[in-house]
Formats: sequence, C-alpha cells, structure tokens
Amino acid sequence: MNNTGSIPQIDIAIIGAGPAGLAAAHAIGASGLRTALFDKGRGAGGRLSTRRGHGNSRLDHGCQFLTLGHATNTAHLEPLIEDGTLMYWSPSTCGQVPELPCSDPPWLIASPTMNEVIKRLADPFSVQFNTRIDQLQRAHDGWTLLDEQRTVVTTAHVVITAIPSPQAGELLAP
Repeated sequence: MNNTGSIPQIDIAIIGAGPAGLAAAHAIGASGLRTALFDKGRGAGGRLSTRRGHGNSRLDHGCQFLTLGHATNTAHLEPLIEDGTLMYWSPSTCGQVPELPCSDPPWLIASPTMNEVIKRLADPFSVQFNTRIDQLQRAHDGWTLLDEQRTVVTTAHVVITAIPSPQAGELLAP
C-alpha cells in the first residue's frame, strides 16, 4: 500500500457519480456530514451517459427518459424543469401502442442530451473523477479506500457503492 501525505477522513464516501450516487449525495447533503464522491470516468454519468459520435453527433445510452412516478422527493429536479433542461415529452406512438404508459406518469427528456441532467445534479459537489476505487480495507473506525495503484484515496466511516452490480461485486469480494 502506497500512502503519501495526509489522508482526509470523511464521514461518507460515495463510489459512483451516476444517478444513484448523486441521489445519495443530495439526500445526505443537508445533514452536515463530510461526504466525498469518487468516479472512474471523466465526468458524471452512469446510466445517464452520453457518448460522442462522428462530427457533432451525440448518443444517449442507458436511460432514454425519466419519470417521476415513484419519486418521493423531486426538489433537486424542479430547477431543471423550470429552466428547460428537462422537458415533458410524449412519444409520437402514444395511443398507437397500448403497452406504452404514455401519460401516467409523465415522461421527461433532457436537452441537449440526457447527460445534461447528471452534470447539473453533480454541480454542487466536488466529485473526484478519473479515480477508480479498486479496494476497500476495513479500518478500526470505518474504511480505507484505495485506487488501482493501491494508493490510499481517503478513509471514511461509511461507504456507499452506487455502481453497477458486477463492479460492486468485484470491489466487495472477500
């Protein structure tokens, strides 16, 4: 284990800056707990990522639209609806395909891409990107998080994994 300098101790480490990780960060945000987010990617995304194609083309992969049907707290999305980042949408096939739940709950799409939503939700936080947490070690008062080079990134009392299950399985394997 390579350990250089003073390592910050935080209350909660969140691994993953996609929708689940940022929802956790927003829920914890007002508590006053010291929270840090870590993501292996260049930016926030997860299941709301957008890839660049040829020329100026963009491709949303993962989530194509959002619904608020089961949401208990949407306060962090309301500013995005008000400023036009999220817009109500109904597919042109509504009414033609009985299996589509076209109006209940309403569908929301983002402009210019779905990734804009996740970028905006990440704005209030200092996310450490390009940081793949590769190992968790139990410490006497919490956890030590190490990156791919086995360098200590931080220590935390609690760790939330908000990453796809195959990645979480690798990270949490004994």
